[in-house]
Formats: sequence, structure tokens, C-alpha cells
Amino acid sequence: MIPAGVAGVLAAGAALAATELLAGLVAGAPSVVLEIGALLISLQPPGAKQIVVDLFGTADKAVLEIAVVLGALGLAGGIGVVSRQRPGLGRLGLAGIGILGLFASLRDPLVEPLLALLSGAAGVVLAIWLLGT
Repeated sequence: MIPAGVAGVLAAGAALAATELLAGLVAGAPSVVLEIGALLISLQPPGAKQIVVDLFGTADKAVLEIAVVLGALGLAGGIGVVSRQRPGLGRLGLAGIGILGLFASLRDPLVEPLLALLSGAAGVVLAIWLLGT
């Protein structure tokens, strides 16, 4: 049996991969990783971007995208652990991640809102199904 945290990471990783694949194949579908990154950039305090650029140079966006993915997977690992004892809370946590991704996606004028909703819902449903909560 896969430990609960690993199951959460795998479920969220598969869901994230599916939504990113959709973003690559369908014009107007959001890349949740890029949209969360853009949201984080918009929320940072003045001067923080320059510090990151000074640290990572031209790789700053790649580092941000990796951090977003690792953050999502880490959160999903925690949700996987919680969902073993409280499945409803696990489903709620995965839905919360989906809502955050939807909110971030709807801020982008190039994203088709219906595609953002469908992509997010599909990712959440896939993650819940794979996690077995």
C-alpha cells in the first residue's frame, strides 16, 4: 500500500499534468502553473522581484514554476495524509487547490473562462478519484 502522503502527491501530480497537457493542446485553456506564478508575482512586495532576478538571473521564471509545482505537490502530500482519516476534508482540500487555480486563471484575459472552469473541475475530479477519498 502506498503511504498516504505519496498517494496525495501522485494524485495531484497526475491531475496537474493533465491540466497542463490540456493547456498545451487547447488554445484559451489555462496553464495553472503559469497562472499561479503570475498571481504570486502580483502579490509580492515592491522590490522582491529584483531580489529574485538578482539571485536567479534569466532562470527566475523557471525557478518560480518549479516552486509552484513543488508547493502544490507538498500541499497535496499533506492532503493525502489528512484524507486517510478524514476523506471529506481531503476532498475539500483538493477542491480548494482547484478553486485557487481557477481564481488565478480567471485573472488572465487570454484565458477562456469556461475552459478554465472545465480544466480545473477535471483536475480536481481526477485527483479525488486517484486519491480514493
